[in-house]
Amino acid sequence: MLLVYDDIYQNPSSNKKIIKDFFEGKTIKLSRPLSYRGLTLVGISSPQKGDGQRYINLAQGIQSGEIQIREISESGSVPKLAIQNRGNQPLFIMDGEELVGAKQNRITNSSFVIGPNCTTTIPVSCVEQNRWDYNSRNFAASENIIFNKGRKEKFQDIHNRPDYQTDQGKVWGNIHEKMSRLNAHNRTASMHQVYDDQKSTLQDYVSKFKAQENDIGVIYAIGNRIEGVDIFHGTYMFEHYLPKIIKSCVLDILDQGINQSQIPVSKFKKFFDDICHLPVTANKDYFGLGEEYRSKNTDRLKANLVSHHLPVHLLGITVH
Repeated sequence: MLLVYDDIYQNPSSNKKIIKDFFEGKTIKLSRPLSYRGLTLVGISSPQKGDGQRYINLAQGIQSGEIQIREISESGSVPKLAIQNRGNQPLFIMDGEELVGAKQNRITNSSFVIGPNCTTTIPVSCVEQNRWDYNSRNFAASENIIFNKGRKEKFQDIHNRPDYQTDQGKVWGNIHEKMSRLNAHNRTASMHQVYDDQKSTLQDYVSKFKAQENDIGVIYAIGNRIEGVDIFHGTYMFEHYLPKIIKSCVLDILDQGINQSQIPVSKFKKFFDDICHLPVTANKDYFGLGEEYRSKNTDRLKANLVSHHLPVHLLGITVH
């Protein structure tokens, strides 16, 4: 892996660790930070041409009918959903994606690649507390992922357990806290409704940031703190998920009343170097296509990487 920075990033680190090795042979470039009100993004690009759209996402698959997601039985089970990939392409599921419908809305507990012509179950968490009755048989894809704070706490739960299960009470607690701070209460304690209530403000932020040519990822900061990084297999995946990442950050910005974000570029460089140098080990309990790798024994930073012949998704977070 060759790290090439814009001219504001100097003195590249010479350390070499395992996450870097997944990107061996790629040139990775960090863009100049771009800020709007309480959010700052740093784009991550790679000029190498990809090898096409290897994976479909949930929205594409559900719309085409190739992907079907249901309760695991008529009575259902909160932490599990049944998923069927009837297509000929692998399906990529992103950490924290929201699924709406059936007996209650859920979020995916981690990132997975589900093979073609495959039926399995996926671990999920509930993001709608006061409903347990069908409003549809199949789940629909949402335009949201869980907001940044909830995503990070869920990520840490998953990171420290082999079974991909979360502390459901903590997930609900984070949603209730968000509703209270935003004065956005609703009958079923639905995260989806909280996003809907802030739709115009969220779209305002989304409109200020556009994926640039060759962008495959982003580092995101709220106020004066760098929160995390997402890097994807290709530009088409990043373009799809960037608005969801932005909105997940903005919900935290709104409830904290943050109006400005200003961080020295040296901090972005150090954060990215530190993520690249995290040692990771394969997770033997991963059930999807390919492999999952997790950083261990790290207090300040944590990362998960899903790989299927090549890096599919890297999620790294700062632990505050």
